[in-house]
Amino acid sequence: MPEKVNLLPQNLQVSKGLNSILKTTKALGVIFIVAFIIFSLGMGAFFIYSRITLDGIKTNVDQLKSQVKAQETSEQQLVLLKDRLAKISSIKSTPNATKNITGIDFLFTNMSPSSTMNLANFSSTKIDVSVAIRSNEDLTAFIQNLKSTDLFKSVNLSSFAYGAGSGYSIDVSLSSK
Repeated sequence: MPEKVNLLPQNLQVSKGLNSILKTTKALGVIFIVAFIIFSLGMGAFFIYSRITLDGIKTNVDQLKSQVKAQETSEQQLVLLKDRLAKISSIKSTPNATKNITGIDFLFTNMSPSSTMNLANFSSTKIDVSVAIRSNEDLTAFIQNLKSTDLFKSVNLSSFAYGAGSGYSIDVSLSSK
């Protein structure tokens, strides 16, 4: 084997101990660089994985937000519907004058068209009617209709007047049952 020729002067040569330390340091440097590269690749992979996971979580959060918003909307509609139903039932439970309005037609059967109703005031408990009757037959029919009906609890004659040209003017207050 050929012998190593050292062309450096003796005073510039590296000692054997320092040479082994330099070789060890060089080997440790290579190991640290490889470890650093592996660590950097691992951290990069971790950040990429974390980013993908975070995007998935954000998507789930957005879906949950939209579901909550839809639930809020449907709950608001449900509350409004319940409120409307409560108002409808309260309106249905209030007394109304429908029965009185339909019952007033019975008073004018068997009367001629010349007799007219001048004024009518309807409530849930009573009817106030002002009638202009032209003939005695119509007056008789009107009184007979009042006597024969059982729709009213009481009949109160408020005013009764006769004019030669205008006929009878009658104001009647009828209390419903």
